[in-house]
Amino acid sequence: MSRDERSKYASIYSYVRGLHAVVLEEYPVSVEFRMLEHGGPLSEASQDRLRADVSRVHGYNRILAYASREAAALIQTMGVRLTPAHQQEIAKEDCPLPEDTLWGTRNG
Repeated sequence: MSRDERSKYASIYSYVRGLHAVVLEEYPVSVEFRMLEHGGPLSEASQDRLRADVSRVHGYNRILAYASREAAALIQTMGVRLTPAHQQEIAKEDCPLPEDTLWGTRNG
């Protein structure tokens, strides 16, 4: 593999690691929505916090959608393509969130 190819792969790997960091930032914010599982009225402070959380999650999702398209485009410029069989396999995969216990927010 040429030095240029190694550099391109390293850039893509770094880019994807950056996306992973965004996912790890998004998850604890989205966990705040679990307070809605308990039912009952929400205080104004809770409502304000949840509105802010919704805005943050929307922002994270926009970043992830844009950056994922960019990463896919970078990968394709290198001639890396998924076969149709691999595309179908990936489309069927479940993408679970990290376990709540990783964040110390396990509520049962």
